[in-house]
Amino acid sequence: MEKLPFLTWEPSYSYHVEVIDAQHRKLFDMVNHLIDVFEAPRDGDSSDLLPVLNELVEYVSVHFHQEEIIMADAEYPDFLSHNWEHRKFANEVLKFLKDYKEGNADLGLNILVFLVGWVRNHVTTSDVQCAEYLFKNPEKLKLFPVVIN
Repeated sequence: MEKLPFLTWEPSYSYHVEVIDAQHRKLFDMVNHLIDVFEAPRDGDSSDLLPVLNELVEYVSVHFHQEEIIMADAEYPDFLSHNWEHRKFANEVLKFLKDYKEGNADLGLNILVFLVGWVRNHVTTSDVQCAEYLFKNPEKLKLFPVVIN
């Protein structure tokens, strides 16, 4: 099996709000750690994947909440659609985890491929679109300063 590529943070992904940029960098690191754990040699036991998945899911929940506060504060016009992407992601991951915990260990690779793809695509498209709005409208953001990178 070919090794899954790591996520690499690029300055072009900047959200222009330092707390979110830091969270995105950590999210990339966590997904990369998940790839390492998944690809590490195991004796048929994939239970070591579950704590890493749970930690990632918890972190994503905190991150989504923070990002949604910022979007609401800045009156981001695509807030509802962006929020819907977050909810859809959370529901999909919860479904994966439920099946995985019920013993379908084959789901490990499917979960990983989904997480890597979703995080990469969401941060580099939907989040970048919001970042462009924040960059063009820094006066709208009252709770967090816009950072010009």
